[in-house]
Amino acid sequence: MSAPSPTSSPTAPRPDEVIMAGVHAFQERAGLFDRGAIAMLRRMSPRQGPWPGVFWSFITRPDFAGWTEGRGAENAWAVLLAGMAEMAPLIHERGTGLGTALRGPREGGGYSEPRLLRLLRADRPDAFAYEFAAATRWCASHRRPFDWVQTAPLVFGRMAGRLDADNAARRIARDYFRPFGKGGSEPDTATDLPEGIAP
Repeated sequence: MSAPSPTSSPTAPRPDEVIMAGVHAFQERAGLFDRGAIAMLRRMSPRQGPWPGVFWSFITRPDFAGWTEGRGAENAWAVLLAGMAEMAPLIHERGTGLGTALRGPREGGGYSEPRLLRLLRADRPDAFAYEFAAATRWCASHRRPFDWVQTAPLVFGRMAGRLDADNAARRIARDYFRPFGKGGSEPDTATDLPEGIAP
């Protein structure tokens, strides 16, 4: 049975607030992490716990209360932090959905459709973690940051049964498959927050 969403508590922080705090905290600390810490974070996966101390010191922040308890939530944070470490220092771009980042700046220059569909269809935590890691490595190598707040429902949904992963997957697909602009280039548009993470 899925763990209940912490948003049911009137005192629990909203998921978008927690993820944005996590993004800011990671960006602030990334320059302070030594290479060994970043490498350990990049290698994290749900199958390879217990994770290093840098992970636990990060997720036990008081402002994350309600969103780090339980194995599923811990696994979700492991996937998120591994991806952020992979993409450091170019991590977050507000308003750019994961689908927009993965489709690339021009027609034919993005993440392959079969790999995207494997990511969006992965419903087992281990399979999802593997596919998400592959996607973040591609974004890192192509310098394509994306909005982690928009992406969080997919991660928490697949890894912890929280938030609306299916709606997030559909939003990513819409962004990826929408037509390119004139000349096959990417139009300068931003996507809204997906349902399931907005208040």
